[in-house]
Amino acid sequence: MTYQKAAHMGSPTPCYIGWVTRYRRKILANGVAHSLRVVLQEVRKFYLDWFIEELGMEAHHVHLHRVPPK
Repeated sequence: MTYQKAAHMGSPTPCYIGWVTRYRRKILANGVAHSLRVVLQEVRKFYLDWFIEELGMEAHHVHLHRVPPK
């Protein structure tokens, strides 16, 4: 894990985001998961101080570990 340093902090502050599709339908297949990865990387371009530690996807849910902005 990386440390994000700022004037008021110097410790790891990870954030875990997990979301599930409605009724746990398996829709993150056949290119949808790849498209979601691309969109998340595009969003990261607008928030340069975000760092995505890990991104995991299965057919019906997504796990995203990130370090929040300063």
